[in-house]
Amino acid sequence: MMVIASSKRLRSRSRLTLRNVLVNMTLCAGTLGAGCATNPSTAIDTSIPAVGEANKKAPSYDEVAQRWNTRTNDLSRIWARAVVQIRYVDADGKRHNEQGEGHLQLVQPSDFALSIGKLGEVLLWLGSDASRYWLIEPGDASHASVGAHATLGMACHKSLGLPAHPLDMLDLMGVTALPTLAGAQAAGREAPWVTLTRDAQLLVVEAPARFGRRRMFLDPVTLLPRRIQLFPSVQVSPGDAPAISADLTNPAPVKLRTRGGFFPRVASRIEIDHPASDTHIVLHLTDLSDGRDQAGRLSPRVFDFNSLTSAFAVSDIEQLDADCDQFAAPYDNGSDGS
Repeated sequence: MMVIASSKRLRSRSRLTLRNVLVNMTLCAGTLGAGCATNPSTAIDTSIPAVGEANKKAPSYDEVAQRWNTRTNDLSRIWARAVVQIRYVDADGKRHNEQGEGHLQLVQPSDFALSIGKLGEVLLWLGSDASRYWLIEPGDASHASVGAHATLGMACHKSLGLPAHPLDMLDLMGVTALPTLAGAQAAGREAPWVTLTRDAQLLVVEAPARFGRRRMFLDPVTLLPRRIQLFPSVQVSPGDAPAISADLTNPAPVKLRTRGGFFPRVASRIEIDHPASDTHIVLHLTDLSDGRDQAGRLSPRVFDFNSLTSAFAVSDIEQLDADCDQFAAPYDNGSDGS
């Protein structure tokens, strides 16, 4: 952990630094802009046969989806302590390393919250609910940006400059369900498929994501994810490249109060690469649970924009989709969300 003097000046510097790390990134997930690629990793062989090439040793897609969803169904609620490490290059080409701590909280399918702070002070709060997403910057000059999921990527929707949409984080963590083959095709999406890497060490599963597509490299025995890539388009095309990727290691159990025995596991170390900005983010998660082990965890208020802006006394709110007419996400900062 970095040694930081307890002074208002350094706390202000930390707030600006963490903010700049986020806003200087190109939005390559969520809207999943083109022209992004992921850095190759020597730890995982992700070379695959031609898309759609049959592999008799691979299980069927629906078989994989059924086993995968058995696990994700038990991961509908997650609370964890989080340490966030960020390595990035600033506008002057200088490399920096920053670290903060906070909490990761989610209730599927769309409630998400990631707080980042230092010295017990929240510096950034990234979150979403069923219809909106937001970034809140508490402090003396508190500010919040909020927009609707429905308008993300439209010309009328201002870019927040995040590397990943909050809902993409759930896909990158490997905790969201897979559609059935029939369900994906009925929705007009590309047919999901399964194959093996060329070295036959990992299963490769490609399926629709919330935005575009996801390609997952799974342990063939446990089906735990080793790498997850998000692609910008819903259809495979020549030169197709992932917009953002996450390497997932150190599986840890998520303690469930609703049952005993073996608990479902998720990666406790998630390394996210955003090559367009030469940024690397590592999430270290501990004390994973369903949030039922202590009162106040996963409270509806942590996923309620109005409650959060009231609690943080936010004085300036920017509506990212204000120019999107009827699609704009309304807010009432006078409400406490109760």
